[in-house]
Amino acid sequence: MHLQILKEIGGDEAGARHLETHLDIRQATLSQHLMALREAGVLDTRRDDCFIYIHILDRQLLEIIDNIAALAGVAMQASNQTQQACGCPRCEKLEQIARMATEEAGIETVVIKLKKMDEIMQYDILEKPALVINEEVKPFGSIPAKEEIMGWLETAK
Repeated sequence: MHLQILKEIGGDEAGARHLETHLDIRQATLSQHLMALREAGVLDTRRDDCFIYIHILDRQLLEIIDNIAALAGVAMQASNQTQQACGCPRCEKLEQIARMATEEAGIETVVIKLKKMDEIMQYDILEKPALVINEEVKPFGSIPAKEEIMGWLETAK
């Protein structure tokens, strides 16, 4: 499980909720593994309000893991961060509110949920959820009220 966690974090930073969702493990189980990896000096965490973000201290570790797996003939699955959308409830909620705001405002828009981490990173989004309107990143890391989104949409016309 430790290797799966490290591969899922990859060379970036991952939220604890993201790891729970993509690895399909309970929060308590994830916490135990993260504590062991932190005590071993492999990763570190940071807290932002009630969210925990994890990053690998030495990114060369991922290359070492891949090399050892190759020598042992074990296939290591690539990080899901570049393959799957975040399934966290906060991202889902923001998408729902954004769709409601566009409908209620009567503004013809296209709501696109970016699913790949490399797409998300093109906008320099440091924390999810985030909303981009006309290529402008709105405040990220929180879920704005529907009325606030409607105001941004009106301004963006």
